[in-house]
Amino acid sequence: MIKKSLALGILTTSSFLYIFLFFGLTIFIILFYSTYSVLSLSAVLLPPIFLLLLLFILWKYSYLKNERKSKNLLVVIAILCIIPPLFLVGLLGKNEEKLNFTIEKWINEPDDRVYIVYDFLDENEIVGKSKEDIQKLLGTPDENQLHTNENVVSYLLGLELGWIRMDGSYLVIWFNDEDKVIDYAVETY
Repeated sequence: MIKKSLALGILTTSSFLYIFLFFGLTIFIILFYSTYSVLSLSAVLLPPIFLLLLLFILWKYSYLKNERKSKNLLVVIAILCIIPPLFLVGLLGKNEEKLNFTIEKWINEPDDRVYIVYDFLDENEIVGKSKEDIQKLLGTPDENQLHTNENVVSYLLGLELGWIRMDGSYLVIWFNDEDKVIDYAVETY
């Protein structure tokens, strides 16, 4: 049997590490716009599973199960350890929704295009598409063209991603003489 003082020390240390880990995960998810993936869900769901396993071991193999106050403490910690993963899964879902491309978002929220452009580029193979097809997906290009060449169009995405958002980001698309896309890039000016 594990002594009560050792069990309480393990419980206190693991609880603080758990809280510190979830503050770190929250900051990471917010800064890097993490979305649902096997890695992100594992990072969110495995720590509470390990903490619950540790609580079970402490309850089973320590003197804590013999005292009503200690048993209540274990139950409260077990219940409270479920709240941070629920919050983080919600945060991942919020980022997932923010980063998904839809034509409506592209047209109605031009300042947020910088968040959804990569989803658009991942889901659509635009090389080889005609200028007309691109305009059906993205609308007419911005009037403030970055390039004077008529075979290049640009779409303002909004302010660049990052901590200091000063410069504008653009989706720049190059066409050949037959008005087919030959290349594209996300550029910051």
